Amino acid sequence: MLSGQAPPAAPVIHPRAVFTIASLTASLGLKSGTVPRELRPGRLRHSKRAGKVFILGRWVLSWLQSGERVREPAAAGPRPN
Repeated sequence: MLSGQAPPAAPVIHPRAVFTIASLTASLGLKSGTVPRELRPGRLRHSKRAGKVFILGRWVLSWLQSGERVREPAAAGPRPN
């Protein structure tokens, strides 16, 4: 980080927020294909009304929580060099 610059703010997702694909992509700093890729197989819930895709904040939070990776404890024994 350069001096004089604040660290980037972490996005805050309100459960009652309503996102479009573009606004969610921008809010989370994702590549343009990430959100559509998560919508297609149903990993990220969405609604379609008037030809537009809408994603509720609570669905985004659920999607993020379901992707949690828990680190497994290291295996016992000697480490390879």
